[in-house]
Amino acid sequence: MPSVWNHKIIGIFSESSNDMIAFVDISLQSSSGTLEALDPVPWSERNSTKGLKPYICNFLTAPKYRKRGYAKMLIRECEKYAYSLGYDEIYLHCKIDTPPALTLYITSGFEPQHKVGDDTVFMRKKISPYRFR
Repeated sequence: MPSVWNHKIIGIFSESSNDMIAFVDISLQSSSGTLEALDPVPWSERNSTKGLKPYICNFLTAPKYRKRGYAKMLIRECEKYAYSLGYDEIYLHCKIDTPPALTLYITSGFEPQHKVGDDTVFMRKKISPYRFR
């Protein structure tokens, strides 16, 4: 697999057991709204490719730790990371048949942009710089 630039995994670990509670993967990917955002962009193409934006994928919270605010903490960390790179928006894809995930993203400020295929929605969130001051 080609190496990629600005690929970051953020995780939360349990203090008592050192188990991973939740994690998210954020990288610079295509913001076209298609599923090509799921394809890694090789380093050699990153310097010449326009339209790369912060993209959230591989988001998971362990079932026994859900509904405790960890996912919202990770979204905020992704926003801070994206903002530190100079971006003011962040993107993701979400399966329509995952109501808890859709609810999380919408209540966190993501707005559906359009459907991709029959079962996925492409979402975007504007990042407020005032949130990190």
